[in-house]
Amino acid sequence: MQIRELKLNVQFEYIREIRKYIYDIETMLRENGFCDSLNPVPPLPDDVEPQVERLSTIKNEENKDIHIFVSQASLAILLVYKTPIDFKDIFNEDVKYISTISKKLKSFIKTKISKFKINFEGLVVATSKTILKNDESLIKKLDIALDIEEDRRRVTKKIDDKHFSIVEKSILRIYNSEPNINPMAVKYDFNSFIAWDYIVVIEVHNKQEYNISNDNKRDLELDLNFAKDSINKYLYKEAI
Repeated sequence: MQIRELKLNVQFEYIREIRKYIYDIETMLRENGFCDSLNPVPPLPDDVEPQVERLSTIKNEENKDIHIFVSQASLAILLVYKTPIDFKDIFNEDVKYISTISKKLKSFIKTKISKFKINFEGLVVATSKTILKNDESLIKKLDIALDIEEDRRRVTKKIDDKHFSIVEKSILRIYNSEPNINPMAVKYDFNSFIAWDYIVVIEVHNKQEYNISNDNKRDLELDLNFAKDSINKYLYKEAI
Protein backbone atom coordinates (compact mmCIF):
# COMPACT_ATOMS: atom_id res chain seq x y z
CA MET A 1 0.00 0.00 0.00
CA GLN A 2 1.18 3.51 -0.79
CA ILE A 3 0.61 6.31 1.66
CA ARG A 4 -1.36 9.33 0.49
CA GLU A 5 -2.00 11.33 3.67
CA LEU A 6 -1.21 11.23 7.37
CA LYS A 7 -3.13 13.42 9.80
CA LEU A 8 -3.45 14.16 13.50
CA ASN A 9 -6.75 15.72 14.58
CA VAL A 10 -6.89 17.43 17.98
CA GLN A 11 -10.20 18.48 19.52
CA PHE A 12 -10.03 20.92 22.43
CA GLU A 13 -12.37 22.99 24.57
CA TYR A 14 -13.88 25.92 22.65
CA ILE A 15 -11.76 29.10 22.74
CA ARG A 16 -13.84 31.96 21.35
CA GLU A 17 -10.98 34.49 21.21
CA ILE A 18 -8.49 32.22 19.37
CA ARG A 19 -7.93 34.86 16.67
CA LYS A 20 -6.10 37.03 19.23
CA TYR A 21 -3.32 34.43 19.25
CA ILE A 22 -3.15 33.50 15.58
CA TYR A 23 -0.23 35.80 14.73
CA ASP A 24 1.81 34.42 17.66
CA ILE A 25 1.04 30.83 16.63
CA GLU A 26 2.05 31.58 13.03
CA THR A 27 5.31 33.17 14.21
CA MET A 28 6.14 30.14 16.36
CA LEU A 29 5.48 27.78 13.44
CA ARG A 30 7.73 29.83 11.14
CA GLU A 31 10.52 30.00 13.71
CA ASN A 32 10.43 26.22 14.14
CA GLY A 33 10.48 25.57 10.39
CA PHE A 34 6.92 24.24 10.20
CA CYS A 35 5.47 27.02 8.03
CA ASP A 36 6.47 28.63 4.72
CA SER A 37 3.28 30.51 3.86
CA LEU A 38 -0.36 31.05 4.76
CA ASN A 39 -3.48 29.89 2.97
CA PRO A 40 -6.39 32.36 2.85
CA VAL A 41 -9.11 31.85 5.48
CA PRO A 42 -12.56 33.47 5.65
CA PRO A 43 -12.75 36.51 7.97
CA LEU A 44 -15.47 35.05 10.19
CA PRO A 45 -16.70 36.69 13.41
CA ASP A 46 -15.74 35.00 16.66
CA ASP A 47 -19.29 33.91 17.42
CA VAL A 48 -19.88 31.69 14.36
CA GLU A 49 -18.59 28.36 12.98
CA PRO A 50 -16.09 27.26 15.66
CA GLN A 51 -14.70 24.39 13.52
CA VAL A 52 -13.78 26.63 10.55
CA GLU A 53 -10.05 27.40 10.31
CA ARG A 54 -8.83 30.71 11.69
CA LEU A 55 -5.29 29.78 10.60
CA SER A 56 -4.12 27.62 7.69
CA THR A 57 -0.41 27.21 6.97
CA ILE A 58 1.68 25.19 4.53
CA LYS A 59 5.27 23.95 4.56
CA ASN A 60 6.79 22.47 1.39
CA GLU A 61 9.21 19.57 1.73
CA GLU A 62 10.81 17.35 -0.90
CA ASN A 63 8.31 14.51 -0.75
CA LYS A 64 5.33 16.08 1.05
CA ASP A 65 3.46 19.22 2.04
CA ILE A 66 2.69 19.94 5.69
CA HIS A 67 -0.61 21.70 6.39
CA ILE A 68 -1.52 23.01 9.83
CA PHE A 69 -5.03 24.21 10.64
CA VAL A 70 -6.25 25.94 13.80
CA SER A 71 -9.88 26.71 14.62
CA GLN A 72 -11.65 27.75 17.83
CA ALA A 73 -12.09 24.13 18.87
CA SER A 74 -9.58 22.04 16.95
CA LEU A 75 -6.18 21.86 15.32
CA ALA A 76 -4.92 19.47 12.68
CA ILE A 77 -1.53 18.55 11.24
CA LEU A 78 -1.81 17.04 7.77
CA LEU A 79 0.98 15.52 5.67
CA VAL A 80 0.12 15.21 1.97
CA TYR A 81 2.57 13.14 -0.06
CA LYS A 82 3.60 14.39 -3.50
CA THR A 83 4.77 11.07 -4.95
CA PRO A 84 3.85 7.44 -4.24
CA ILE A 85 5.72 6.08 -1.20
CA ASP A 86 5.35 2.63 0.30
CA PHE A 87 3.51 2.82 3.62
CA LYS A 88 6.14 0.71 5.37
CA ASP A 89 8.97 3.05 4.34
CA ILE A 90 7.67 6.27 5.89
CA PHE A 91 4.78 5.73 8.32
CA ASN A 92 6.63 5.19 11.62
CA GLU A 93 9.08 8.00 10.91
CA ASP A 94 6.36 10.48 9.99
CA VAL A 95 4.21 9.65 13.01
CA LYS A 96 7.23 10.78 15.07
CA TYR A 97 7.43 13.93 12.94
CA ILE A 98 3.75 14.74 13.51
CA SER A 99 4.25 14.08 17.22
CA THR A 100 7.12 16.59 17.32
CA ILE A 101 5.06 19.29 15.61
CA SER A 102 2.04 18.55 17.80
CA LYS A 103 3.97 18.74 21.07
CA LYS A 104 5.56 22.07 20.17
CA LEU A 105 2.28 23.55 18.94
CA LYS A 106 0.18 22.43 21.92
CA SER A 107 2.86 23.47 24.40
CA PHE A 108 3.04 26.93 22.84
CA ILE A 109 -0.74 27.40 22.86
CA LYS A 110 -0.80 26.46 26.55
CA THR A 111 1.69 29.23 27.33
CA LYS A 112 -0.68 31.71 25.66
CA ILE A 113 -4.06 30.34 26.70
CA SER A 114 -4.24 28.87 30.19
CA LYS A 115 -7.67 27.28 29.63
CA PHE A 116 -6.48 25.27 26.61
CA LYS A 117 -7.59 21.67 27.24
CA ILE A 118 -7.48 18.69 24.89
CA ASN A 119 -10.66 16.62 24.75
CA PHE A 120 -9.50 13.83 22.42
CA GLU A 121 -7.29 13.17 19.39
CA GLY A 122 -7.29 10.95 16.31
CA LEU A 123 -4.51 9.65 14.06
CA VAL A 124 -5.60 9.08 10.46
CA VAL A 125 -3.75 7.48 7.56
CA ALA A 126 -4.95 7.22 3.95
CA THR A 127 -3.37 4.57 1.71
CA SER A 128 -4.07 3.21 -1.75
CA LYS A 129 -3.01 0.64 -4.31
CA THR A 130 -3.81 0.15 -7.99
CA ILE A 131 -5.16 -3.33 -8.73
CA LEU A 132 -4.69 -4.18 -12.40
CA LYS A 133 -7.63 -5.90 -14.07
CA ASN A 134 -5.55 -9.02 -14.82
CA ASP A 135 -4.12 -9.38 -11.28
CA GLU A 136 -6.17 -12.46 -10.43
CA SER A 137 -4.51 -13.15 -7.06
CA LEU A 138 -5.29 -9.71 -5.60
CA ILE A 139 -8.76 -9.66 -7.12
CA LYS A 140 -9.45 -12.93 -5.35
CA LYS A 141 -7.82 -11.85 -2.08
CA LEU A 142 -9.82 -8.61 -1.94
CA ASP A 143 -12.98 -10.35 -3.12
CA ILE A 144 -13.56 -7.76 -5.85
CA ALA A 145 -16.86 -8.28 -7.64
CA LEU A 146 -16.15 -7.86 -11.34
CA ASP A 147 -19.49 -6.19 -12.05
CA ILE A 148 -19.16 -3.51 -9.35
CA GLU A 149 -18.30 0.05 -10.39
CA GLU A 150 -17.79 1.32 -6.86
CA ASP A 151 -17.80 -0.32 -3.43
CA ARG A 152 -17.48 1.69 -0.19
CA ARG A 153 -17.56 0.28 3.33
CA ARG A 154 -17.02 1.84 6.76
CA VAL A 155 -16.61 -0.05 10.03
CA THR A 156 -16.22 1.56 13.46
CA LYS A 157 -15.02 -0.78 16.20
CA LYS A 158 -14.14 -0.48 19.85
CA ILE A 159 -10.51 -1.46 20.50
CA ASP A 160 -10.54 -1.11 24.29
CA ASP A 161 -12.05 1.13 26.97
CA LYS A 162 -10.36 4.21 25.53
CA HIS A 163 -10.03 3.75 21.79
CA PHE A 164 -12.05 3.23 18.65
CA SER A 165 -10.85 2.38 15.16
CA ILE A 166 -12.58 3.48 11.98
CA VAL A 167 -11.75 1.67 8.74
CA GLU A 168 -13.08 2.92 5.42
CA LYS A 169 -12.45 0.86 2.29
CA SER A 170 -13.23 1.95 -1.25
CA ILE A 171 -12.79 0.09 -4.53
CA LEU A 172 -13.29 2.22 -7.64
CA ARG A 173 -12.96 1.31 -11.30
CA ILE A 174 -10.34 3.23 -13.29
CA TYR A 175 -10.86 3.93 -16.98
CA ASN A 176 -8.44 5.13 -19.64
CA SER A 177 -10.41 8.18 -20.76
CA GLU A 178 -9.78 11.53 -22.38
CA PRO A 179 -9.34 14.39 -19.87
CA ASN A 180 -12.05 17.03 -19.59
CA ILE A 181 -11.98 20.35 -17.76
CA ASN A 182 -15.34 19.32 -16.28
CA PRO A 183 -14.81 16.01 -14.44
CA MET A 184 -18.53 15.25 -14.61
CA ALA A 185 -18.37 15.36 -18.42
CA VAL A 186 -15.61 12.77 -18.87
CA LYS A 187 -16.65 10.02 -21.28
CA TYR A 188 -15.56 6.39 -21.06
CA ASP A 189 -16.75 2.99 -22.11
CA PHE A 190 -16.31 -0.40 -20.47
CA ASN A 191 -13.66 -1.41 -23.00
CA SER A 192 -11.35 1.28 -21.57
CA PHE A 193 -11.38 -0.24 -18.07
CA ILE A 194 -7.79 -0.80 -16.86
CA ALA A 195 -7.76 -1.27 -13.07
CA TRP A 196 -9.30 -0.65 -9.68
CA ASP A 197 -8.20 1.98 -7.19
CA TYR A 198 -8.21 0.33 -3.76
CA ILE A 199 -8.25 2.94 -0.96
CA VAL A 200 -8.00 2.25 2.78
CA VAL A 201 -8.41 5.04 5.35
CA ILE A 202 -7.83 4.15 9.01
CA GLU A 203 -8.37 6.31 12.09
CA VAL A 204 -7.63 5.49 15.72
CA HIS A 205 -9.01 7.95 18.26
CA ASN A 206 -9.60 8.13 22.02
CA LYS A 207 -13.05 9.76 22.08
CA GLN A 208 -14.31 6.89 24.23
CA GLU A 209 -11.87 7.99 26.93
CA TYR A 210 -13.35 11.49 26.67
CA ASN A 211 -16.90 10.10 26.78
CA ILE A 212 -16.38 8.37 30.12
CA SER A 213 -13.97 10.83 31.74
CA ASN A 214 -15.07 12.70 34.86
CA ASP A 215 -11.93 14.83 34.99
CA ASN A 216 -12.67 18.17 33.33
CA LYS A 217 -9.13 19.49 33.78
CA ARG A 218 -6.93 16.68 32.45
CA ASP A 219 -5.74 16.70 28.83
CA LEU A 220 -6.83 13.49 27.10
CA GLU A 221 -4.05 13.13 24.55
CA LEU A 222 -3.90 10.13 22.26
CA ASP A 223 -1.15 7.58 22.87
CA LEU A 224 0.43 7.91 19.42
CA ASN A 225 2.49 4.76 19.83
CA PHE A 226 -0.68 2.78 20.53
CA ALA A 227 -2.43 4.36 17.53
CA LYS A 228 0.60 3.77 15.31
CA ASP A 229 0.87 0.11 16.35
CA SER A 230 -2.87 -0.45 15.82
CA ILE A 231 -2.70 0.99 12.31
CA ASN A 232 0.47 -0.95 11.51
CA LYS A 233 -1.14 -4.17 12.66
CA TYR A 234 -4.14 -3.66 10.40
CA LEU A 235 -2.20 -2.64 7.28
CA TYR A 236 0.39 -5.39 7.69
CA LYS A 237 -2.52 -7.82 7.81
CA GLU A 238 -3.67 -6.38 4.49
CA ALA A 239 -0.18 -7.17 3.12
CA ILE A 240 -0.69 -5.86 -0.39
